[in-house]
Amino acid sequence: MVYACDGSDRSPPLRWDAPPPGTRSLALIMDDPDAPGGRFIHCVLYQIPPDRTELPEGVPVKPTVEGMGVQG
Repeated sequence: MVYACDGSDRSPPLRWDAPPPGTRSLALIMDDPDAPGGRFIHCVLYQIPPDRTELPEGVPVKPTVEGMGVQG
């Protein structure tokens, strides 16, 4: 339960493959379609640099995260 609100409420580490050539930025939407109270958006991160292929555990919760993007 480390990554749950009733645990330490930290974001999990994430990794992905490099995007197609010409990609200008990436966006991440963490959508929970079967949450107990109905669909729930846990977080949104956009303007992720296209050369980034991972996010560490525990991304700080603030509007702009240096080198990682903008949270919405």
